[in-house]
Amino acid sequence: MRELNNKHSIEISVQEVKNPLLDAMLVAKNIAEQIEDRIGFKIAMKKTAVDTMRAGAKGIKICCSGRLSGAEIAWSAWTSVRSIPLHTLRSDVDYALAKTQTTYGVIGIKVWICIGEYQHS
Repeated sequence: MRELNNKHSIEISVQEVKNPLLDAMLVAKNIAEQIEDRIGFKIAMKKTAVDTMRAGAKGIKICCSGRLSGAEIAWSAWTSVRSIPLHTLRSDVDYALAKTQTTYGVIGIKVWICIGEYQHS
């Protein structure tokens, strides 16, 4: 067992996620787990998008890429509900990328969630 080097102090800050359906990383990992469990990617994307919108999001966009449904050629499938203003700087857009391994290869999942606009302080 090796000893830790005490020259540097490590500080960990834990923050509670108030609503996991509005966190893009948790949503992407949830879709990845569903695809690993052999749930259809279209069903997983649509159900997650609807649940996220019910949780209070202003918009959501989900992209799954890879050998979807065991296809010979990789392709991308998109689902989007309402708008995701990617060029508006004052909009609060959360982005995450997750990967999952299937029997056919790797599938990448990208998620954009628009929560609203930043509050002026």
